[in-house]
Amino acid sequence: MAAVADSGPASADTRAAWRLAAVFFLLALWLAWFVTPHGDIPDESGHYAYVQEIADRGSLPLLGKATMARDMWRDVDGLQGKTRPNYIAQHPPLYYAVAAIPYRILHELTDRKDLLPKAPRLVSALALGLTIGLLVLTLREAGASLGVAMAVAASFGLLPLVPHLASGISNDIFLTLLAAGATLSLVRYISGQGLRHAYACAVWLACAGATKMTAWVLIAAYMALLLWELRKTGWSWLRHAVGLGLVSLSTSLLWMARNLYHFDNPFYVYGSDFTQKVFNTSHWDYLAGQTFFDQLFGNLYASVGFSGYCQSPTTVAELARLCQGIRIMAEDRLGVAVFATLCALTLLVVLTATWRALSGPRQRSPLPEDALPSLQQRVARAAGHHLGGPLPTAVCT
Repeated sequence: MAAVADSGPASADTRAAWRLAAVFFLLALWLAWFVTPHGDIPDESGHYAYVQEIADRGSLPLLGKATMARDMWRDVDGLQGKTRPNYIAQHPPLYYAVAAIPYRILHELTDRKDLLPKAPRLVSALALGLTIGLLVLTLREAGASLGVAMAVAASFGLLPLVPHLASGISNDIFLTLLAAGATLSLVRYISGQGLRHAYACAVWLACAGATKMTAWVLIAAYMALLLWELRKTGWSWLRHAVGLGLVSLSTSLLWMARNLYHFDNPFYVYGSDFTQKVFNTSHWDYLAGQTFFDQLFGNLYASVGFSGYCQSPTTVAELARLCQGIRIMAEDRLGVAVFATLCALTLLVVLTATWRALSGPRQRSPLPEDALPSLQQRVARAAGHHLGGPLPTAVCT
């Protein structure tokens, strides 16, 4: 009966989490389809070329040899057949292999350059929705109320950069999803819900390691926590420690081996061979020389318009001729209105869930069966009986 009683609130939490997840998925999907110009996400040209390499050729691009077409987004005079190096090939391939699936399906139906990028963008939008749902469940597992959990998750999802990245072809939000899954499994394991959650966390970490090399730092930290909380001794502890380590590090070790074979450096990335030429540059000087913050406030929302419809320009003249995203977005008043409406609806969902959580009847946990003897003893003591003696009839009945 206790299990049945506990399933109600848990099911309600799950339904609320996935309702909020659906809202953010639709938000990101709308941005991906109607608002964010193609090529507007940082390095989106390189990410898209990686997806095309896997989907069209069935091979992994190799850093140093991989290229991206400069007319991938639309046909522009003078750019047909021209390419430039693709430094995004430095990343492990899991995200791109997943994004290649909807791209390949749509490519079987059409060759339109204005439609094909929408397919891999679907993966990022879905990743944001799933991330929000997992955040809610994680916070609930950690003891937060449903209203607080939904408010915190929604606050993360409404950070301008988050739905912006989720509307483009990028491995960042997909990696965030994997980190959220690993965190949920870690919290469940630490709270004593079984060793299977430790191995689930290791699987999430392996997927993260196959998505981006920066996740390797997260793997090290989470592995330390898993081993610290491993409730085994002796040979049993060693066996599970090795098992968790092999699972979580498997993909990272494979990518290191590939880098070692091709570049003699397991941590090789784009720029590893560069020679530093700028010294004694302060953080302020660096920020002053970047245009990101001007773009951020000038475009109001994230970095939309940062390089819309760009064809990987290499000169200032090409930049002026090809990158017109800012002018395009400044005239999209309908898009701004729809986005503001979606944000308002999201906020309404969060406030409604918070109000229901605070104003609803508080559920009291059922009394554990093993607490009954202690309760009998206290009643007997209050009635003047010795501990362990016969209980009053009123108590027994």
